[in-house]
Amino acid sequence: AANGLFIKGGVGYSVMSADDGTTSADDSGFGFLAGLGYDVRVGRNLSMTPVMNWFRGGYDGISANVIQFGLGVTSH
Repeated sequence: AANGLFIKGGVGYSVMSADDGTTSADDSGFGFLAGLGYDVRVGRNLSMTPVMNWFRGGYDGISANVIQFGLGVTSH
């Protein structure tokens, strides 16, 4: 296919680390992600793919959320 919407998802192990220059801490727990993107053929041998991903990690009494926007470029 030359173009197309796609979705993705997954579950797994999540690790969070923090360091303020004086102290550091890390924790781990359950994590998952969900994302979507769209492949767009922009030339005979070139595709661009804007994507958005959401990551969530659950730790000992806290959680963290990350939203990521990106643009992939593929040469065929």
